[in-house]
Amino acid sequence: MKLSDSIGKEILTGSVGRITNRFKIHQRRYVLFFEDIIAEYVKACEEKGMGDDVAQICTQWMNLVTQVLTPTPLKKLPPVFFLNNVAKAGWNHIGVVEDFKVEEKDGAIKIRSKNEFVTRIIGKNSYDTGLIAGVFSSLWKHEMRCVKADKDGQWMEYVFEIQKKPMNPVKSKTKAEYDRLNYFPEYAGVGFKEALRTGFFRLGKSNRIYFRNKSVIMTENTQFHLFANRNVAIEKLPDISYRFFHSLVDKGSPDETKITLLKNILQSMGWGLVEARIERRDKITMEIKYPPHGLQNEKDNWGFITQVILGYMRLIDRKIKITKTKQAKNSLSIDFSV
Repeated sequence: MKLSDSIGKEILTGSVGRITNRFKIHQRRYVLFFEDIIAEYVKACEEKGMGDDVAQICTQWMNLVTQVLTPTPLKKLPPVFFLNNVAKAGWNHIGVVEDFKVEEKDGAIKIRSKNEFVTRIIGKNSYDTGLIAGVFSSLWKHEMRCVKADKDGQWMEYVFEIQKKPMNPVKSKTKAEYDRLNYFPEYAGVGFKEALRTGFFRLGKSNRIYFRNKSVIMTENTQFHLFANRNVAIEKLPDISYRFFHSLVDKGSPDETKITLLKNILQSMGWGLVEARIERRDKITMEIKYPPHGLQNEKDNWGFITQVILGYMRLIDRKIKITKTKQAKNSLSIDFSV
């Protein structure tokens, strides 16, 4: 199914600050995020020697998603059948991968995937390897060891050996708690569907969404909480974010215009209801109501998106820094100053 069809049929819905996907599996809240920022962040982590941390977090994330958000009847299907017939349709639907095929033989699982997220930007990486390990370990209920990860043009081929050690369930929020925390009342304003209608976002080939010719990916947000809680090279994000937005935002536009654009980006991408104000020339305050909560049992931590926002704010002044952040149950407040 094309993404445009899903939007028209209300399988994928969006209001101000929220995106909900009802495709195939349980209804869940989604966010959009820029592919290039995630890919460059992964690259920076690997250059810092933290590739194993990235893989472990992605494995944990996929354990949580599979464990909590995948309906029990689907998890009871043979894993190869489920992946090749159900998961493939869902992942292709949101632009994560264009195609893949999974085979199991002699205690090993092989997967060939085409144009997978992150790999299509920076090549072979620990992020995608960790994602696959997490899905496989959850479905086969055993830990996995990657013994092959080779790139051939647009295709990646992985081989994972099924380990004897069983995979222990990951501590998490319940689905009911996750849904309750991610409850979001309706508000008027610029949101996902309005952004598509006006051309703020546009639909492109391979079920991808674009903002000013930059691809954004639809994703479940727990990964961002995990990276922030583990503090994995989070300090690299402001520079990555600044470089990314520098070519997309009119440098000569007024500060108020830049802030309004950021507000519309965040709300349209499902990060919550955003309010921002310039209190004086050297102080800007931003509040995000109803930011997305994660599946992890640990505290929610919006440090990842906070550092990305900081990078954008440095389009106003390269010396801008965060002087105060306050995280509450359903709000995130950030004070910036020069």
